[in-house]
Amino acid sequence: MTRNYKIILGILSFIPLIGMIFGMSIYFSFIFDMIGHSMDNPGEPPAFAENPQDIISKIIPAVLMLFVSGLVGFGLFIYFLVCAIKDKSATENDRILWILLLVFLSYFVMPIYWYVRLWSNPDFTMKDKPEELSI
Repeated sequence: MTRNYKIILGILSFIPLIGMIFGMSIYFSFIFDMIGHSMDNPGEPPAFAENPQDIISKIIPAVLMLFVSGLVGFGLFIYFLVCAIKDKSATENDRILWILLLVFLSYFVMPIYWYVRLWSNPDFTMKDKPEELSI
């Protein structure tokens, strides 16, 4: 695996986590704005409740960010899972540990997996080592 390919994978491995954080922060800020408005003005609907386009314009960036980060995350999840299964430089216990971590904590573990197994491990390979010919 080339250095440039590893750098691209490293950048991509952070996108799902960052997208999830920003998307959820946009979404929750919208929810807290609605709650704050209803507490300040009880019985009065929020100003944007009269115009549904305002609601959509505030939610669409969060939905798009979560959708893109979800697509990138799913693709990387599959790729890193295949890498963890085929990693010839890892022991069997290491492979099982990384597979379980990727399955249960995927977005949080992807940057760690990239750094520990792909970036800082010069022995990483998914190819079978050629068998020596015996005469």
